[in-house]
Amino acid sequence: MGFDLEKKSRYKETKTETPILLTHINDCYYMVSFSEEHDKVIARRLDRMEQVLDTCMDGAVSAKINAFDLEDFECTQFGMFLGISKWITLQVNEQKMMNPLYDHFGDRLIGHVAVNPDGKTARVRVKVIDSPQFRGWIAGMDGKIEVIER
Repeated sequence: MGFDLEKKSRYKETKTETPILLTHINDCYYMVSFSEEHDKVIARRLDRMEQVLDTCMDGAVSAKINAFDLEDFECTQFGMFLGISKWITLQVNEQKMMNPLYDHFGDRLIGHVAVNPDGKTARVRVKVIDSPQFRGWIAGMDGKIEVIER
């Protein structure tokens, strides 16, 4: 279900997907599923689903389902913009700005932080989906964290 400019619900087509799990990210619940139509794992907000039916059909079997890693999925997300995750390099210009990075990426930063020779700044490699939401998060850091390599 989506909404038009007048906040009226507009119907979207029926999707048949193989559910993998439900998760809670940024105060919303998402159904993570495998779409045979798109041949990839996708996430859909549960509160935007009008009807969910169990068809009792066997789900798709896919290497992409078997390889799905929830922790990796959640760490690369900024909002639920879909896309391909990639490694980028950030310049951290104030030591205290490591806190929001650790808050979001956790232990996945271990081994990906290189302290610069000045001892006060660092370069950090992170895996993200380079989305408008991620770029907004970086912009909100007011130059204290910058993307230096995409």
